[in-house]
Amino acid sequence: MKSIAEILGSKPELNTSGTMGRYLSLVNYNINPITSAMFITSTASNPLIVSLIAKGTGRQRRAFLVDVAVAALVPGLCSLFVMPLVVYLTVSA
Repeated sequence: MKSIAEILGSKPELNTSGTMGRYLSLVNYNINPITSAMFITSTASNPLIVSLIAKGTGRQRRAFLVDVAVAALVPGLCSLFVMPLVVYLTVSA
């Protein structure tokens, strides 16, 4: 991320870090929660929640993981495409 920002002229010593460097940092920060929600095993608490839900509903855990991945695919991909635009509009305003 730093090398991309520097190539595009965003350097703290030139006082231009508020341009591309800020945008890339915010996009990077916001992509993590989206992908964590899309893939149930990406954070430590998600497998625990899945096992509790599977135990409470009587479903098999493996089938439940596939259901969650399929259900999260479309909203997750939409969020991954829309979020950089929202961050750009917020940063440039």
